[in-house]
Amino acid sequence: MRSLIFISVAFVIFCGCSGDDLLVNDNFKYDYSIEQSRSCFCPYSGEKVKIFVKADTIADIIFLSNKSHLAYNWWQSYRTIKGLFREVSLWDDTVRFAVKVSYDPIFHYPSFISVNPKPFLGITDIGFAYETKNYLKLR
Repeated sequence: MRSLIFISVAFVIFCGCSGDDLLVNDNFKYDYSIEQSRSCFCPYSGEKVKIFVKADTIADIIFLSNKSHLAYNWWQSYRTIKGLFREVSLWDDTVRFAVKVSYDPIFHYPSFISVNPKPFLGITDIGFAYETKNYLKLR
């Protein structure tokens, strides 16, 4: 009788979880997640994704719109928090580039990075931007 009650309770708990809950509960294998979108003249521009990170390496990326996984060959276009700091250090706000960076008020990672070349020979729309939010430590 006891085992029947235990199995019934476990079944109710398991069935009561949505797919999102199961995804979050399975994230013990990741260190943290962040939501990110990038704006550029490129595929998936403006699409919001959730990035799962393990040991400062992207371990998985899903689209927030439909929960599908982004193909591995597109992962190099997105950044971990460490990668965002590296991105900031690569660009200089001098004569050649206009760089704008905003930092998260709580966790102090770059929450917005915009890099645009200053007008040169009429070419102005080749910049890019990263917007990152909702840092969640999963361990």
